[in-house]
Amino acid sequence: MVRLADSIFLRLSLNQPVSPETTIFVGNNYLSYLSRPVTPTENFNYNLAYDSLLNRTPPDKIPKLNCSIRDTNVFVARFQVMATDNEFFRVATKTDPTVEDLEAISYRSAIFSTLYPLKIYLLHHPILSKIYRGFLPFGSQVKNYINRHAFGDWTVEGTPSFKDHVMLQSISNMMADEWGVPSVTINNVMYIQGQKIKSNPEEK
Repeated sequence: MVRLADSIFLRLSLNQPVSPETTIFVGNNYLSYLSRPVTPTENFNYNLAYDSLLNRTPPDKIPKLNCSIRDTNVFVARFQVMATDNEFFRVATKTDPTVEDLEAISYRSAIFSTLYPLKIYLLHHPILSKIYRGFLPFGSQVKNYINRHAFGDWTVEGTPSFKDHVMLQSISNMMADEWGVPSVTINNVMYIQGQKIKSNPEEK
């Protein structure tokens, strides 16, 4: 179906490196991951992020989080979905959400800002990741991978749509079944390959 280099195949069981900070307490709920930045900064205010998301506070406190410009936009999106979607909020604040819970909210907010922390949650909970079949992050690296390989006439321009996420889900789950690994691992492979394509645009 999709030709993967042997060196990449050997890395199928490896997780994408996650945020290196180790001083932040991460509880057993999705909100703990929504409260973390994509790009860690030394003085990031995790407690303020967690409490503000939990209290559904408007995003006027975002400048006080001490996050990067990119993460400022990420937290605007996270605050919006937490404030407006009661079911998303319920699952995000639930202790030990089920895989069905996580799959359901992945469809409710098909954006990188909420799917990236969902993926990290799954990586930290391997029992869930083994059976998860929902949406996964569709960042620029994954988009590079999709656009480089031939998947019919499908190409992705700009921000991936909900339909694009459905297509990625279908392909990822099919590849996961073929290789006998979780779909989260397939997402990692696409991410790694997409980085290589960006660094070496002529590489096939």
